[in-house]
Amino acid sequence: IILAKMVVLVLHFPKLRLIWSPSPRYTSELFRVLKQGREQPDPAAAQAVAAEVAAGDSGVVVNHRAMEALRKCPGVTPKNAPILMG
Repeated sequence: IILAKMVVLVLHFPKLRLIWSPSPRYTSELFRVLKQGREQPDPAAAQAVAAEVAAGDSGVVVNHRAMEALRKCPGVTPKNAPILMG
């Protein structure tokens, strides 16, 4: 069942890359190697990307990219999407 869900995710998000590792220790080592030679993320730049939102008349902030990604996930319907968005 998990493998089938992962296949659906990869089909819906072709740029998605999965890393599967046998242990948390191996995972941390893998991320250390992948990060080698790259600078630390800039919190201000990350905040700027997250700020790509639109405020409605009610003042509620909506991240349209996140909503679109959620709608593409398997099992998400127009009926349960608002519940999942909380």
